[in-house]
Amino acid sequence: MALMSLNYDVLSAIIEQTDPCSALRLSMVSRGAYDLGITQALASVTLSRSQRQVSAFCQFLLADRSRLPYLRELTIKSTAFGVKRRIEFQRTADFSAAAELADMLERARRLKCLSIACFEDLLVREPRIADAICALPELVDISLDNCGQLAISVLARLRSPLRRVKFTVLFNRKLPTFFHRLQSQGHLEALDLSNLDLSDGSQPHGEVHELPPMPSVRSLCFRASTGRMALFVRAMPHLQRLTLSDVYTGVHGDQEGKGVCWPRLAYLEGTVPDLQHWPVACPVRWLRLGLTAYHYDTAIDIIRRTTPVVLSLPVETKVDATFWTRLVAAASGVRHLELCLDEGKVDRLSWWLVCLSPRASHGHLMPLACIGPYPSLASISGNYVTLPLCQAYAEDRCRGRPRTGRCQK
Repeated sequence: MALMSLNYDVLSAIIEQTDPCSALRLSMVSRGAYDLGITQALASVTLSRSQRQVSAFCQFLLADRSRLPYLRELTIKSTAFGVKRRIEFQRTADFSAAAELADMLERARRLKCLSIACFEDLLVREPRIADAICALPELVDISLDNCGQLAISVLARLRSPLRRVKFTVLFNRKLPTFFHRLQSQGHLEALDLSNLDLSDGSQPHGEVHELPPMPSVRSLCFRASTGRMALFVRAMPHLQRLTLSDVYTGVHGDQEGKGVCWPRLAYLEGTVPDLQHWPVACPVRWLRLGLTAYHYDTAIDIIRRTTPVVLSLPVETKVDATFWTRLVAAASGVRHLELCLDEGKVDRLSWWLVCLSPRASHGHLMPLACIGPYPSLASISGNYVTLPLCQAYAEDRCRGRPRTGRCQK
């Protein structure tokens, strides 16, 4: 039976299960397939080539206004503005299609997810874009890159209740009022913030003293940013997921925030230095530690004070048996252990697993997942290692490690 001879409702149900790229390919097959495929193809669009591509896409939508309601997710990457590297955007950015983009956004009333790079300078070139975004009635997820004061004013004026905000600040910009601009967003669930500096020269210690209450926030990613943990504990009391990367407090000896922490977290990710700046001390279901090399004593202390059930951490095969004895004692509540072999001394691998196994099998560190740069672990007895902990983490996914293979059972 030919595909296009199926009932329209059946065809529509099939198309809804396809990804936008597959739907776009289907729309090129025939005129009959075009009407079916183009609606799904427009559901999620990523523009990354050039301003010519942005211009052509906007003209395509505006040529037939019936296409606009199908656009639900739009991503415009920095390369669409001619920027290949983040540090180059002020010199090389091309905003020649900004006016057409504003025309399209003013009419894309069903847009739910929007991601735009080089945002601050884009608003300088075409202020109408800010008004168009603020007027979107169904927007729930927004991601803005290279932002400053103009971008913050957009967040403060948004008409729709956001669920997720991803915000990357321009270098060397201090935005102490950032969270106050989000006060109107009472349904915000996830924040992903990069390069945010809450410093304020008018305040003691150069930082703000308080953040506005944000009880709806459940997930926080804080990257390359400055801020004290105590501020976030008080502002986001119901936080469940916390990801840290290159954080800095800016305050030494913060006595006011000492002992302040969330009651518990479902997920915590960060390097050992990050968790020294943000000393989380509460039960954590899943702890993902990074950069443990040269910080093993501190890593043990972090594990002890967070009592994780699932533990993921990078280790070196050269670590001696004393570390594993201390790990077993500190990780008394761990039921699943995921290890990333952080350096590849293959000749020590068998010894490492044989030495680890008796300690890990004392009641609470099994099953064990192991990820690393080794092409195969087929020669290792299944009694020593159980792979994988879950399919998503059975591959070589340790950050900073070349993908040279995957561990095999």
